[in-house]
Amino acid sequence: MSESVKYTHYQDKAGFVVRGGPAVQPPTRDLHMARAFYLVSQLEAANWGTVQNYDGAAMSAGPLHVIGVFPANDKQGPLWGMVRSVFESSTTGAVLALRNKLASVGWTVGPDGVLRNSAGSVVPGNVIVEQLSGPGGVVPPSGPVYDRAEGWAIAFHRAFADPTSYPGQYEGTIDWLLTNFDSEADAYRKYIPGAPADNARLKEWLRTASMSDVGPYLDLAMSVYHAFSVNAPGKARQILEATLARNLDVRAFSKALINALGSSTYGNWVVRGQRTMLVAARSGLWPPEVVKDIYPGVTAASMIAYAVEGAPYALAILLLVGGAVLLVGGTGVFLHRAGG
Repeated sequence: MSESVKYTHYQDKAGFVVRGGPAVQPPTRDLHMARAFYLVSQLEAANWGTVQNYDGAAMSAGPLHVIGVFPANDKQGPLWGMVRSVFESSTTGAVLALRNKLASVGWTVGPDGVLRNSAGSVVPGNVIVEQLSGPGGVVPPSGPVYDRAEGWAIAFHRAFADPTSYPGQYEGTIDWLLTNFDSEADAYRKYIPGAPADNARLKEWLRTASMSDVGPYLDLAMSVYHAFSVNAPGKARQILEATLARNLDVRAFSKALINALGSSTYGNWVVRGQRTMLVAARSGLWPPEVVKDIYPGVTAASMIAYAVEGAPYALAILLLVGGAVLLVGGTGVFLHRAGG
C-alpha cells in the first residue's frame, strides 16, 4: 500500500494521520491471545502503521492506537511501552530511524517504557505534545511546526509499518491487554479447570493457551471482552464482574457477557458489538456454531462485507435490526433479511 499523509482537524486540535501499512492478518497459530489480538486490531487499527497526532494526545500508534500523552492529566500514555517493545524486537530500517530521531532531541525510551530526556528525567506530557504535534496539540496549516509534526508522524508510521516491528507490537499489545488483570483472571480461573492460581503465571500461561485449553465459548467471550476493554477498561470490567456474579455455566456466561457488552448504551458500544461479532464470524477463527449460538443471525450478516476494508475508517455501519441486516452507507440504505 502507498503511504498516505493527511492533515486534519479534531475539535480544537489539528495534525496528521498517516496510513498505508499492510492489513493485520488473522493468526495462523492456535493461540487464544493471538485471536484476541486480531479481533482488537480490527476494531482499533486494522492496518499496520496507522498513526495520528491530530487529537492532542501527541501521537497514537500500534494495533490499539495507544496514545503518547493522556490529554486529561498531561501524563505519558502507554505508547512508550509499545515503542520500547518495538525497539526490543527490531534494530534496523525504519525502527532504527525512529530511535535515532528520538535521540536527536535528547530522548530515549527506558526499559520501564518511559520516555526520558538526556538527564534521565521523565519528559513532561506538554513537552511531548509540542514536539510531536504542536503547542497545545494544534499543528498549524503550514510552517516549521507543520513540517516537524509531519516528519514525526511519518517516522512513527514507517517504524510501525515495518514488518520487523510486528512481533514487538504483538507482544506490547498482549502486555497491555493483560495489564488490569484481577477480574479477567477470575473469569479465566472460574471456567478453565487447572488454570494457574497465581496471576503472573496465569498471564504467561495464556500467551501459549490454545482453543482446546481455553474452550471455544470462553475463547470467543474473552476475546470480545478485550475488544471492548481497550475502549473503556473500567466499564468493560464492571460488566464482566456483574456477569461473573451471576454464577453461570461457561456457555451461558459467554453469551451473557457478549450480550451485555454489545447492548450497553456506553459510547457507541451497540455498533461496536455488531462490528465485533461480524469480524469474529468473517475471520473463521472460532467454530461457526459457537458464533451463531452466541449471536443468532450473524451468518447472514457476515455475508455483507464491510463497505470499506479497514473497519475503523469505514463510512458504512452495519446495523442488525431484529432478523434483518441494515447497511447504512453514503449512497443509501440496504436491507438483507436474515435467513432468506
